[in-house]
Amino acid sequence: MNVLIVGYGKMGQLIDALAGEQGIEVAGRVDDGRDEWRAADVAIDFTTADALLANFPRYLPLKMPVVIGTSGWAVHAPAFRDQAERAGLGVVASANFSIGVNIFQLVVTEAARLMRQQPQYGAWIHELHHASKRDAPSGTAMATARRMTAASEEWGTDPTTTVVVSVEVA
Repeated sequence: MNVLIVGYGKMGQLIDALAGEQGIEVAGRVDDGRDEWRAADVAIDFTTADALLANFPRYLPLKMPVVIGTSGWAVHAPAFRDQAERAGLGVVASANFSIGVNIFQLVVTEAARLMRQQPQYGAWIHELHHASKRDAPSGTAMATARRMTAASEEWGTDPTTTVVVSVEVA
């Protein structure tokens, strides 16, 4: 299998470093100042929401399946889904691919559902990041907030105003 790494930040570099150990060839790397768009079995896009808006149309004519590991583009998801379906393009997207985080999301959803009977309690999300974190609050924090508010109408429909999301930068 060969991959095209789109976005060469911490995650892109980690994928590049680990690919060889898994028998995966890196067909190219795309980032600011690095334009190695090449045919590959799959593209792995760990860019930003703005960059994804420019990158996604490039995958369509190539019929290159893509794994998207960025957040902040949910408003464009329906259009991307429609374009991918028409092009016959496979897309896997998540704000966080960690198994632990995804299990945590399920636990949060259930806790929020159970807590709707306990209006005397509130909920907050606090996250701590390294100084070079690009999205703050993170896509994971925002996805968690959306799950909480969807599971319990007591917390309203806008997680940014009813669930406090604070970011402390170390």
